[in-house]
Amino acid sequence: MPGNALIVSRYFPPGGGVGAIRSAKFVKYLQGFGWNSYVVSLPHERQQEFVPDNVNEDQFASLGDIPEKRIYIDVPLSSISKSLGDTRRLPILAKRIPELVDEYDIDVVYQTSPPFYSLPAVAWVKRKTDVPYVVDFRDPWYLNKGLFTSIKSVKNPLWRWINQRAERLVIKHADKVIVNTSTMEMLYSMTYPEYEETFTTITNGFDPDDYTAAPVRNADTESLQLIYPGRFRDDTNGFLRAFKSTSETNEMQLLHFGVMDRTHTRSFYRRAEQVGVRDRITNNGYADFPRVVSHIKGSDVGLVVTRRNDPTHVPAKTYDYIACNIPILAVCHPDGALSQLLEPFEHAYTAEHDDVDGLMIHLDALAENRPDHLGAKETIDQYSRKELTRKLSTLFDSLQT
Repeated sequence: MPGNALIVSRYFPPGGGVGAIRSAKFVKYLQGFGWNSYVVSLPHERQQEFVPDNVNEDQFASLGDIPEKRIYIDVPLSSISKSLGDTRRLPILAKRIPELVDEYDIDVVYQTSPPFYSLPAVAWVKRKTDVPYVVDFRDPWYLNKGLFTSIKSVKNPLWRWINQRAERLVIKHADKVIVNTSTMEMLYSMTYPEYEETFTTITNGFDPDDYTAAPVRNADTESLQLIYPGRFRDDTNGFLRAFKSTSETNEMQLLHFGVMDRTHTRSFYRRAEQVGVRDRITNNGYADFPRVVSHIKGSDVGLVVTRRNDPTHVPAKTYDYIACNIPILAVCHPDGALSQLLEPFEHAYTAEHDDVDGLMIHLDALAENRPDHLGAKETIDQYSRKELTRKLSTLFDSLQT
C-alpha cells in the first residue's frame, strides 16, 4: 500500500535551479498515486545563490503544492565547494534520516543527486532501519570516469579511489538505483553485474503545465527556422559546415536563446563567422522559460548537440522539444542514449558530430518536407512527468511487499 516517502534532495524549490526540478516534479505528482512526501533539503538561504533573486514561494505553483512538511538540514560553517559541502552533510544525514523515518512513519526513502557525496548515507541508514532506500543517480557518477575527471578536476589517484569506492558502496546498500537513460542502465549493469537487478531507468521529462505559452514565430516566416536554447558546446563544427552548405540552396535560420559569456558559445559564434553563416544566426540573449517555449512552438526544428564522448548525455532541451511536439535534429553518438530515446519518433533525425553529409541530408529533407510534428501523442506522453512519477510510485509500491 502507498504511504509516506522521505524525499532527500540537496536543492528543492523555490531554491536550487534546474537541479531541483526532477525531485520537485516527483513530489507534485506522487500524492496522486497515494504517496505523501516529506522533503529534506538545504535551507532556502543556502540555495539562493543558485537561483535568480526574484524566485519566491508563489512561483512554486508551476511545480505543485508545497509539501506539508519540509525539513531543512544544513552543515556547520561554509564551504568553497558544493561537493565538499555535501561530504560534510553526510554524517548529519546519516544520523537524521533514521530519526525522521521513525518520526513520520516513513515507508520509503528517496535520495537524489548530484552532488553525489552525501549518497553514502544509505550505508549507515540501512544499518539502523529496514526501510527501503532508493537512490537516484540521475547522471553517471564514477562510471563515466573520463567525463568525471575532466569536469570535476578530480585527477589524482586518491580522489579516483574515493569516488570508485563510494559509488560501489552506494550501489551495494541501495534497494534500487535509478538512472535516467537506458544506456546508463546498461553500462552500470555491465560494470556491476552482481547488482544488475538494482538498476532501473526513469528518464527526465516534461510537465504539460509548463508548456501552455502560445506559439510565437520569428519575423522571417519563409525560412526553415531551427531553434537552440542554452549554451553551445565545443562539438558544433560539423553542424556549421552542413548548415552552410544546405543554406546555400534552402533558406534557413538558426534562432538562439542564451547568454554570450560562455567559452564554447563565443567559440561557436567565431566559428560561424569563419564558416560564413553568422548572418543566419540570431542571438536573442537570455529569455525566461515561457518566452523560450513560445519560440520553440513557433519554430520548425529543435537542434540538440550532445557531448562528443558521452553516450549517456541527453540534454534537457530535448524534452522541451518533445513537449512542444516539433521535429528534432540531434548531433549525437550513434549508439548513445539520445539516439535510442529519439528512435521511436517519426520526425527525429540523428547524425554524428563529424557527419557533415548526414547532417546535410537531414537539413535538406527538413527544408523540403517541412514536417509539422515530432511523433505520435502516445510516444510523447511517455515522457510526461505524471507518467514518469507513475513509474516511481510503482517502484515504491514494489518495495513494500
